[in-house]
Amino acid sequence: MTIEEVIRDCGDDGLQEIAEKALAGEGLRREDGIALFESDNLFLIGALADELRRRAVGDVVTFVLNRHINYTNVCVSGCRFCAYFREEGQPGAYTLSLDDIMDRIRKTASLGITELHIVGSHHPSLPVLCGDARKHQKGVPPPPPPGLHRH
Repeated sequence: MTIEEVIRDCGDDGLQEIAEKALAGEGLRREDGIALFESDNLFLIGALADELRRRAVGDVVTFVLNRHINYTNVCVSGCRFCAYFREEGQPGAYTLSLDDIMDRIRKTASLGITELHIVGSHHPSLPVLCGDARKHQKGVPPPPPPGLHRH
């Protein structure tokens, strides 16, 4: 089934008009975006997105395999929206040792994962690790193994 057939058979004149505009390279209005967001026609929206992607970058699709290593959930910020943090000493609070972090990095590399995020909370007794300061902090994990990119 071609994208033109999917659009023709979608049963919604408003979505059909939006899809035709998108395929013609015309800009969509805010109202068009809202209509797409509120639509239940996932087949049309998915087919349209796939066709627009194919036109923009071809038929090659790639994926990044990544892993987040959360070295601590101990945090002093106490953000009201966060269900993740714990206070130091509270049940469920943890802080990984450098050895534990390195074990997880090695396991990550052995799984073929190519992107690594090392993240944590605002721990009251750990140094702030940002930018080039990481190079100068004692106890900071060394660079990851070849083929593994750290954020």
